Amino acid sequence: MSTDVAAGLARWLGELWGGEVTVELLGESTAGARRRQLLFDAVVDAERRPLVATIVQQPELLAVSVEGEAESLLLAESAGVPVPHVHGYTADESHVGGPFFVSTRVGGESVPRRILRGIRSADAGEDLARQCGAALGRLHTLPAERAHPDMRRPIDQNPAATSIERLDETLAGVLQPIPAVHLALRWLRRNLPPPPVVHRVCHADFRNGNLIVDGAQLAAVLDWESCHTGDPFEDLAWFCVRTWRFGNDDRTAGGFGSLDAFRGGYESAGHAWDEERFSWWYVFGTMRWAVGLAVQAAAHARGEVRNIVMCASGRRVPELEYDTLVALGEVLDR
Repeated sequence: MSTDVAAGLARWLGELWGGEVTVELLGESTAGARRRQLLFDAVVDAERRPLVATIVQQPELLAVSVEGEAESLLLAESAGVPVPHVHGYTADESHVGGPFFVSTRVGGESVPRRILRGIRSADAGEDLARQCGAALGRLHTLPAERAHPDMRRPIDQNPAATSIERLDETLAGVLQPIPAVHLALRWLRRNLPPPPVVHRVCHADFRNGNLIVDGAQLAAVLDWESCHTGDPFEDLAWFCVRTWRFGNDDRTAGGFGSLDAFRGGYESAGHAWDEERFSWWYVFGTMRWAVGLAVQAAAHARGEVRNIVMCASGRRVPELEYDTLVALGEVLDR
């Protein structure tokens, strides 16, 4: 299998670059049940290029195409967001057994707890939080019209209302009761923020765990498969959800920095901060992950995606229910 994949990559890259390519597979990085990430070197004219092939194993289960994700990476790169450069993509499954795109392999650490251990001072954590805020600030300069069609949501609809509608549909597939979610949903419906003045390109899963950090520098933002257009505060709040702090609860921004530093980096890109909008999306984001975990567990239980990680997701739902109640209580106490 490895030999076939290496040959398929070499053949495709040779066609892409117009020359002979030799591929040396180095290993595989975990990318979930539906995707593989193959680490490899491509040798072209005696030049060794460190690359990653992101291969979609079950394209029928994904909401967006490989083209949409790859084009989102290229668009973000054009705005100055640190991302792996995409060299090319294809929906042709004959090369490696599924649609895929190839990007530059970026050095650094992506495992959240290792990132947190590697940040050796509070100042370094604050600087990284500012870098993350600035990266989102650059992304949010992009208007919805520039997004790939797969990633666009209707600009005549309120993103907050649309997100709740989508969550209602998702809840229909949950197998376990989650009463805290229904309580939060009532509050969210009663307190919908107005639509943003301009819909922007949003990453939609920007968090510790989807970043590559080199030392204390933000080297790359990963996993653009959920990218869509909408309210930028969806991104800002999601980054700060307690789950993504990995035990460092007092450091709101990714577990390594303060909200003030993160906010400062975002505002440095020319954006204004809206505390009420941030709070609404923070409650929604916390609740969204409770539902997300329940859905993952249900998918395993039904046999749709057999994966031990998805199976174990179900036991974390009560934790996120607790977080949802805490987030809601903080908003109501203001």
